Amino acid sequence: MSKLDGLIVVRCGDASLHREWLSGELEWDLAVSYFGNDDDAAFPEAAYVHRYQGGKWDGIFDFFARNPECLDKYEYFWLPDDDISASPADLNRLLGYMRREQFELAQPSLRAGSYVSHLTTLNSPLYEFRNVNFVELMVPVLSAGMLRKVLPLFRTAKTGFGIDFVWQRFTSDPRTRVAIIDAVQVLHTRPVGGALHKMIAETGSTPAEVERDRFLQSYGPVHKEVLTFGGRTRAGLIVTQRHLATTVAALGWLTRPFGNMGFRGSIDPVRFYWWVLRHWRSGLIRPIQWGKLEPVIPVEKKG
Repeated sequence: MSKLDGLIVVRCGDASLHREWLSGELEWDLAVSYFGNDDDAAFPEAAYVHRYQGGKWDGIFDFFARNPECLDKYEYFWLPDDDISASPADLNRLLGYMRREQFELAQPSLRAGSYVSHLTTLNSPLYEFRNVNFVELMVPVLSAGMLRKVLPLFRTAKTGFGIDFVWQRFTSDPRTRVAIIDAVQVLHTRPVGGALHKMIAETGSTPAEVERDRFLQSYGPVHKEVLTFGGRTRAGLIVTQRHLATTVAALGWLTRPFGNMGFRGSIDPVRFYWWVLRHWRSGLIRPIQWGKLEPVIPVEKKG
């Protein structure tokens, strides 16, 4: 297996959609990290099977702690939630973009009809890919070098909240090595806050907002504006001017006002238009934090 091959590591429950990713020829290997309660659950489709009761990110940390050779064996890692609908062709194109554009941190865009928390992650039909200051925890792809850098952060993380507001600044160049790939679309099929979040709440683990604030305090004031500042359009135009990039993204979204979902349910067209216009305005006036950062493991407070 070549160094350029990819590995998908999915934290998997009993309703996981990962088997549909294997419905054709797939250029990735698959690792299943199972958090369900069925001791007899088998995953013959996976190159690696890992069982761990916990959150998504501490589970991923434990997977690599038990399988450290994967960091040398693969060049790219997709770390999706298990409620993502995608075809093998989608995922092969995703891997191709990571190789070709040398992205270190990226994600596919979310197809219309997906449950969406951040408008930026929704497919913008005028773009091939967009340079952004945010890649969501839901479906990130990381290069091996990037994963090695951030993996220690996952040791005590359950939800991972907060990481996606700063991890683009851990890359070698936040302006060019971070992207949402609109040429690849996947469908997020369930409301935000699924089985893992429910399990975490039931076990009394750290609430997501507390975890986020504890993590982010190590990096000083962090702007939580999610912005597009560049990209390449489907017509092949390279966009480097931030205001134009933001406007092109907004125009793309405005052409598709129907069938959109928020993080819990549907959004009517008027509300969706308002969401796009607010995002466009923020993209014109909000500052972008460019300064590079090094990952800092948050300190647990005693008592």
